Amino acid sequence: MKVYELIKKLLEKGLVEHSESPWASPIVIVLKKNDVDIRMCIDYRIVNTFIKLSNYPLPLIDDLLIGFKSAMWFMSLDMASGFWAIRMTERAKLISAFVCPFGHFQWVRMPFGLKNAPWYTRQ
Repeated sequence: MKVYELIKKLLEKGLVEHSESPWASPIVIVLKKNDVDIRMCIDYRIVNTFIKLSNYPLPLIDDLLIGFKSAMWFMSLDMASGFWAIRMTERAKLISAFVCPFGHFQWVRMPFGLKNAPWYTRQ
């Protein structure tokens, strides 16, 4: 029942929508550390084999640390749900489609798990 509630919440927030995409990646449910709440993951391994890798690699951590050498102030941000700030193109929505016992859905906002999601989030 928790999966149904989670899907309902994602629909209400406009993060996912019903889909008629030819793609349908399976979901994987993982219990959070409290053994009560769930995390829904999507197995994009097959989809990712069809996605062309972005031409711009993420910077190496060593290069970033060198850039911080002369900094006096540092700040840390929690990017929880940060991927959801990025709108998906119509084509990307189709590729992001997933299936569960309650239907066939696609993301309106960027999910994690797609091959180039970290690169787009960094932009």
